[in-house]
Amino acid sequence: MDFMNEIMKKTLEASKPIESLNPALIKIIDNGIMLTTNGGFFLREHSTSRVIEQSAGFYGDMLSDYENLINKIHIDDYCDEFVFEESFYFLDSFTKKWMELFPKTKCVISLSFQDDEDMGKMASFSFRIEREKAWFGNEIKVENFQQPILIRYLNYKEPT
Repeated sequence: MDFMNEIMKKTLEASKPIESLNPALIKIIDNGIMLTTNGGFFLREHSTSRVIEQSAGFYGDMLSDYENLINKIHIDDYCDEFVFEESFYFLDSFTKKWMELFPKTKCVISLSFQDDEDMGKMASFSFRIEREKAWFGNEIKVENFQQPILIRYLNYKEPT
């Protein structure tokens, strides 16, 4: 289930499909995602489940903040062109991997863009598992954001 503001809809419409994902971004997906008793996390080259579990345990009710921080990927750090297109491809690749690994675990993903005159195109991706005490709730008002934003909810039932 996706929610996006009008600016993101226009960005998506203007994007052209790319044939493959940047190898550095593929590696992030291929390294895996780990669910712990405290949350969901990208596995990094030097991360272990024990280190992740201990670090996450310190955050208590602020765990969603920690997850978003640790799981934040700046797509523009991995590619020089087609930043927005790579971001959409990464989002879809992550979604497929999550659904394959955790078909019953709720996940909230955010994808945001910025096109800055000085800095160029930038894109941020982050995710967290769903929990009651989170820094943002289930009803994010995407139209309140000035930059393009998409929020994807995985394993949620569509509202009727």
